[in-house]
Amino acid sequence: MTKAEKHETEPVFYSRLNVPMNVRSVHNLFKELLEKAGLPSKRFSLHHLRHTFATILLQQHEKVDLRT
Repeated sequence: MTKAEKHETEPVFYSRLNVPMNVRSVHNLFKELLEKAGLPSKRFSLHHLRHTFATILLQQHEKVDLRT
């Protein structure tokens, strides 16, 4: 699969009003939560979070298919 391919699926994140969140809304929420936690929002990104999650997943479980 190339980056250009897209798969229409059910949204992963929903707002408080039960409306699907777009990428920008998730990004803004992430930055807001970083600020509330006292972390520098410019230091972290959703991409960084994704890679951190994958690293921890691999450390905790030997047989993990990251593509899934």
